[in-house]
Amino acid sequence: MNDQNSFTNDPKTRVGADADAARERFEDEKQAAAREFDKARAAIGEQASSMAHEAQEEIRERGEALKDQAADGLKTFADAVRSARDELDKKDMGPISGLVGQAAEGLESLSRNLQGASAGEMVDKVRDFGRRHPVSFIAASVLAGIAIGRFAGASAQHDHARPRTGAPRPPQGPRPTPAAGAYGAAEPTIPSSRTGGMS
Repeated sequence: MNDQNSFTNDPKTRVGADADAARERFEDEKQAAAREFDKARAAIGEQASSMAHEAQEEIRERGEALKDQAADGLKTFADAVRSARDELDKKDMGPISGLVGQAAEGLESLSRNLQGASAGEMVDKVRDFGRRHPVSFIAASVLAGIAIGRFAGASAQHDHARPRTGAPRPPQGPRPTPAAGAYGAAEPTIPSSRTGGMS
């Protein structure tokens, strides 16, 4: 009995037991910290994945809206080109009318092909259209330039025709010029009834 008490009261034995207990606590705390770290990392990963997915969805939705707007705008332009073709037909301008008609048909076909295409596919389709239908592509570009030029010219004429406030208006018609005498002044005219010599 005394030997057992002396064994437990031995300072070296107590130090060893305390060290073992401290190691166990450290291992337990380390494992708990590792578990918490894994949980936090998984939560951050899920949140980042969710945010990335939401960003991709927003970009995709905006891209779809922009693509639809581009295709609709192209169809509207094709309709305007077709209206120009009809006006040229009325004025009996056959060759130009045929060229404009080809441009309108090509643009309408391109607008149909762009429906439902991705952004990269849209660029490729426009390039292919320019290669396969160069006449229609150039004609559409020229018509767009003419439309812009006419709009700019009409705006400039409208601004030029507007009267400026505060500026004096020039006189209308020719101005009478007085008869000049020897010294540049107007000489009075004497009626012939009063002329007569005094003798």
